[in-house]
Formats: sequence, structure tokens, C-alpha cells
Amino acid sequence: MAYLSARDRRARKSRRRFLRPVLGVIFAILVTSVLIFLAFQKPAPPPAPIDVAEAATPSPEDLRREELSRLQSDLSAAARQNDPAKLEAAARAILTLDPQDEQAWGTLGRLQLQQGDYSSALVSLSKAVEFSDNKTSLLATRAGVHRTLGDFPAALADLEVAARLDPGNVEVANRLLIFKIQSGHAGEVRSYVATYEQAAITSQAPHWLLGAAALSMQDGDPGKAAKYLSSLKALLSPEKFSELLADPFFEPYHQDRALQAYFLTGSEMAP
Repeated sequence: MAYLSARDRRARKSRRRFLRPVLGVIFAILVTSVLIFLAFQKPAPPPAPIDVAEAATPSPEDLRREELSRLQSDLSAAARQNDPAKLEAAARAILTLDPQDEQAWGTLGRLQLQQGDYSSALVSLSKAVEFSDNKTSLLATRAGVHRTLGDFPAALADLEVAARLDPGNVEVANRLLIFKIQSGHAGEVRSYVATYEQAAITSQAPHWLLGAAALSMQDGDPGKAAKYLSSLKALLSPEKFSELLADPFFEPYHQDRALQAYFLTGSEMAP
């Protein structure tokens, strides 16, 4: 260390004596500032404990969905068992939870139809049509109810909508012709049949052969009707053919010798 004069040493000591209180004040101010800052800082509240019981409790909507799923399983099981009482109970229970369930409305409507409660069936099937995305079958069934109640305009309207929604549906196309004959529009059906028959458009044959057979029956020509039915039978499965001929329109012709065999079912049907 360089040699310091007596005067320099005195000056250094004087500066030290001056700086000590200044540094002490600065330190005190810093400590006070930190303490004040900490005093105004609120500690974050501890996280609330997870209520395990509450977390495990399903919501009302979860319970509703679970119950709906169970009831829909019951509905399917009752359908497989062909148990009308269980079917109706399940359908009505579903509708209390979901008034827009088209399957439940459709099931209820068909049950009411089987029970002969046509007015209630019409209401239920209309609800099913309203809420369904696939309306063709429901419209065809409702058309049958309209016909039973004598409302042919409504029946035709339902079948015409169904035919537009599903142009390839053989059942709808044929029932539309039958309903038109019954409602006094036989001339329209005759023109339709003649157009396809004369043009020999075989791809459309399943859609008009039943109508042609129905016209021949109405004209009193069962032999000609039998030819149309034979052609139609060759184009359809036995189940579909029997289903089409189960229409009430054909009941008066069941005992006709030329036609009788066509109204049998399954393996008993005419070759």
C-alpha cells in the first residue's frame, strides 16, 4: 500500500465517519420498504380440497341419459320378444324423458294401430314423422291409418311424399297405385301402367305390376291379374311379395281360383 500522509489518513477517516450513518439510513429505508411491501401482499388462498364424493356424483343430465339408454335397451328387448305390454311400457317411459324420441312414438303408434285405436295411432305416428329423419316407412304406415279412417286425400299425400323421399321403394310405389284405385283414380293408374307396359321398361316393372294386377281384378279378369302377379313374384323376395299382397284391397279376391295360391305365404305360395 502506498504511503499516505497524516493529512490523507485524517481525510479518509473523516469520509468513513460520514458514510456510515448515510449507509445506515439507506439500509433502513430498504428494509422498511420491503417490510411494507410484504405487509400489503395477501397470500394466495390454499387450493380448496377436492370433494371426492361430489366429483363422483353424476349430474342430472348424465342420469337422464343413462336412464334413456336403459329404457331403449328394454324397448329393443321387448321388440325381440314380441311383447306388446313391455313395448308400450318402455315407449311411454322413454317419452316422459324425451318427448321427441321418434322410435318410441313410432312403436306406440304401431301398437295402437294393432289395437284398433286408429285415432291415437294417427297422433303417435304423426309425432314420429315430425321428429324422424327417415320418414318413408312412417309415412307409409300413417297413410294406411288415413285410409282406414276414410281420408284418402291425406293417405295419398303421405304416399306421394314417401315416394319422393325414396323413389326406389317398391312397396311405396305399389301401395300408391292401390290407394289411387281405391280413391277413384283408376284411370290415372291405367295410363301409368300402360305407359310402362307398352314401352317394355322392365326396370320399372316391380313398381307397377301390382297396380296392373289390381286393375285386372277390379275389371273382373283374374287370369290376367294372375299373370301380373306371377311376373311380380319373380322379381321380389317371398316375404316382400306376401307383404304387398297382405293389403286389405285384395281381401275380396283371396278365394278366386285363379288367384288363391298367390295369397298363400312362404313355401306354400304359387310357383
